[in-house]
Parts: sequence; structure tokens; C-alpha cells
Amino acid sequence: MGEIQIGFAVRYIAAMTQYSGFLIVAIIVAMTFLHQVSAEGQENIIKTEDLLQEKKPDGQTAGKPAQTEKNIATINADTITHEREGDVSRAFGDVEITYQGKTMTGDEGQINRITGDGYINGDMFFTDGRSLVIGDRIKFNFKTNEETLYNAKGSTVNNFYFSGDKIERVAKDRFIVNKGIC
Repeated sequence: MGEIQIGFAVRYIAAMTQYSGFLIVAIIVAMTFLHQVSAEGQENIIKTEDLLQEKKPDGQTAGKPAQTEKNIATINADTITHEREGDVSRAFGDVEITYQGKTMTGDEGQINRITGDGYINGDMFFTDGRSLVIGDRIKFNFKTNEETLYNAKGSTVNNFYFSGDKIERVAKDRFIVNKGIC
């Protein structure tokens, strides 16, 4: 897993260095990404599938609905709180949320297991294996596979560069860029 992502990060840096304005950003993104790939001690991890299991008084778990990769998200952070009412998890400090082969990191985030809605704020980094994006914020839904990135810039493996105030993914390979360039 790490070798493919590191290789992609190196290609991203090489491509971004063609644009002098992106050089510093590319180095910071790569350092953050490499630190996360090599990080150990993931103690605070919550999977939405684990939240579906309700404990009976005798300690046994009740049956849970059938799960697919489409409706499972994982949260890793320094601090995670969970509210049973509404099934909302909030995460603070080195937040990482993964789902469907996508990874996003930032300073703080939230996810709602029932609706699939979530967000990450602060020094946001997003990758899906085909693109790398940095920005201020990402809103997503892990059930509908929609993402909206704010004040973001990035590139794809096809050397397509983009930036914008608001970038919406409306389909697997279809984006709407508002107030930006491609």
C-alpha cells in the first residue's frame, strides 16, 4: 500500500515543481503524506461498521445489517468522540478518514454514520489513487460518493492541474470547478 502511494506522491512532486508557485506546497504535502504512511500506533480508530453493532446487556452483539465497502468509513485521530444520538463521530488532531479507496486528512473532522455526510477542516489533503488535492476543507458523503473541496488545488495522474474556490465531484470522473482554473 505505502509503496504505490509514495510513488504517486513522488510523481506529484515532480509534476508540481514545473510550477514554481507549487514547489513549497508540493514539498509540504509530500512530507505530510510520507509521515502519515509511516505513522504507527493507530489507537483511536473507529469504523462505521463497528458502530452498527449494538451490545446486548449480556455482552452479546445484536445482528447488524449487511455491510458493503460502499457504506464503511474509518476514522483515525488523536481524539475521537461519538454521540449515539444521530450516530455522529467528531475527530480532532491529525484526523484521517478513509472510505472506498479514498484518504483525506486534516486538523478536525466529523462523520455521520446514518446519512454518510462528513467533513474535514484545516490543512486538508485528499487522494483517491488517481488525484492529489490540498485545500482548506472537504465535505463528502461516503454513501453517495460525492465530494466538495474548498479553496483547493491539485492534479491527476494524467497531468491535469486544477484549482478553485469550490470543486465538486459529481461523478467518478466529472468535476465542476467554480472560480478556478483547469
